[in-house]
Amino acid sequence: MSFIAGTGEMAERIRRFDWASHPFGPPENWPQSLRSAVSICLHSAFPTAIYWGSELRLLYNDAWAPIPGPRHPAALGKPAKEVWADIWDILWPQFRGLLETGEGFFAENQLLPMRRYGFEEETYWNYNFTAIRGEDGRIAGIFNSGFETTEVVLNQRRLHFKLAYAQELHEGTDPDAALHNATALLGEYLQAIHVGYCAPDNGNGDMTVQHDWADDDHAPAAPGLHLSDFGGALIANLASGHPVRIDDVGSYCGSAGEATAEAFAALGAQAALFVPWLHGGRLVAAFYVLSAEPRRWSEDVVLTLREAIEVAWDTVEILRNEQRQDLLMREVDHRAKNALAVVQAVVRLSQADDMASFRQMVEGRIAALARTHDLLSESRWKGLELRNLVEEELRPFAGTNGSGGRLEITGPTLRLSPALTQTIALVLHELATNAAKYGALKGDGGSLAVTWQREDTGHLVLDWRETTATPISAPTERRGFGSELLSKSIRSQLGGEITFDWAHDGLKCHLQLPLKRGQGPVTAGAKAAPADPAERQAAAPRTRNGKALPRILLAEDEPLVAMDLEARLQGFGYAVFAAVDNVAAAMSALDGDQPDAALLDANLHGESSVPVAAELHRRGVPTVFITGYDSIEGLPDALAGLPRLPKPIVDHTLRDTLATLLNAG
Repeated sequence: MSFIAGTGEMAERIRRFDWASHPFGPPENWPQSLRSAVSICLHSAFPTAIYWGSELRLLYNDAWAPIPGPRHPAALGKPAKEVWADIWDILWPQFRGLLETGEGFFAENQLLPMRRYGFEEETYWNYNFTAIRGEDGRIAGIFNSGFETTEVVLNQRRLHFKLAYAQELHEGTDPDAALHNATALLGEYLQAIHVGYCAPDNGNGDMTVQHDWADDDHAPAAPGLHLSDFGGALIANLASGHPVRIDDVGSYCGSAGEATAEAFAALGAQAALFVPWLHGGRLVAAFYVLSAEPRRWSEDVVLTLREAIEVAWDTVEILRNEQRQDLLMREVDHRAKNALAVVQAVVRLSQADDMASFRQMVEGRIAALARTHDLLSESRWKGLELRNLVEEELRPFAGTNGSGGRLEITGPTLRLSPALTQTIALVLHELATNAAKYGALKGDGGSLAVTWQREDTGHLVLDWRETTATPISAPTERRGFGSELLSKSIRSQLGGEITFDWAHDGLKCHLQLPLKRGQGPVTAGAKAAPADPAERQAAAPRTRNGKALPRILLAEDEPLVAMDLEARLQGFGYAVFAAVDNVAAAMSALDGDQPDAALLDANLHGESSVPVAAELHRRGVPTVFITGYDSIEGLPDALAGLPRLPKPIVDHTLRDTLATLLNAG
């Protein structure tokens, strides 16, 4: 019995096995060929097994014992067909080929979908079968040795997928397209019915499904799907960094509730895997994979998803940062061109008796614009507190008479929009410049009070009150500081009202202004210019020397630029059909009538003017886009050929473009 000697587990089990009642019979009666094979098997450090007899019953060593999993040790002495019932359709043809021909068989990375633990496993093996001939020369058994290669195969496959996946994502330029590619590749690779990418939802603790890929037999998830729909505790578990495996949705939903069951049922899912991605300890993204059948999620699938979501999140963030950078550069370029257009308008609208005065006036106004630009930049163009603006404009004059109380600034906290900030800054600059030349800020003894309040209607009311040390004998001399410029910008472009009281002891200026676009014009004051497009249209001059003037619709949201363009159009011999600063007002101006041509700023207070251009095109009205952007987004093919004038606009270009359009019309 020395052929089954040894201290190993299987040697001991074979010695203690009841062979007398087994088809093999007592070991002392075994043929020498079997004895020799068993001796080699038991003393080998390599996984080795022997299939013996007509039923190919099993004998094996310690190294081979883990291969059948929980079927060991019961597999000892059992027929191969019984031990390997789950993969018999693969093994029997291999066994039969060897039994019929005697030729050895070798398999490399052979897929064997075993069900050793109650579920199907994807396993891979390298193994061989060698015939064992009995004393009569016939094949009496099969010598088997081999080892599992599942981890190697899956690692190689995962690596190939990872490389292809990363290459596909890195070649993209759009984050939405990257998410589509990522989920589609994962869905096909993992043989899933849904793969979704989720991101935090506005800081409310939930996550929104940003993209859901579905196979050909299922519809994508409905918009508005949240991770919390799949169970209230899901997000908390993911936030800890651990994947959530749901092998059987039916069992899971038994404790999760009816709403959760409905969410899975709507997607046709019977199994689900959720894998998180944490950045800086915070849950920033998650992938889910859904299966149409119950499924045990292997560590390989979890690892694949972990690697995939890291690449996807990094790629999406990079692409979104690039988009933000492109958008930022585009916006910087747009604002720079708009700023140049405003400067151009300031230069064109400023008037003086001599070049030195003109230069001083323009420099002062541009400096005021620059200060305002700095303040808006600090606020990231979200608006500005009125007090900060007043203090900045009056800073050079504070306490210059040594009293420390020369300036009084009083008013509630009130935030101005960027559009209003620029106009009010110019108003304050003009008033301060005039006061320094002629009024309360000239010399010692004068005082200035700037107060404001917000009316119940939402309008801003600002009062500028100067008190001079000595009476002013000729107040009319003080009217050359740009009051016409201020009046037109406040009244015509913003629907406000500004009045001046040139008293002998100093100027009193009263300003009323709508704080929000669309709020409605200030009605007080008989001198207010028509703010409604239809009223402006009716008030605009239509003839010159008895000849009808071509009427131009002007849509521009920068008040000074609009004033300049309006003056230029009139100088070219055109009538202004209507001057508006928003899309709704432009569409309203077209009710019941239409202009001969239109100048449209492509962006009106953040809203595209393309709908206005489309309506004008439908009516056959020649239209020109004026823009600080290099390109106009959302432009349909029908409008792609419309002429565009980049800001700042040169006189002859504007004149020639309009003349060409009107002549062609």
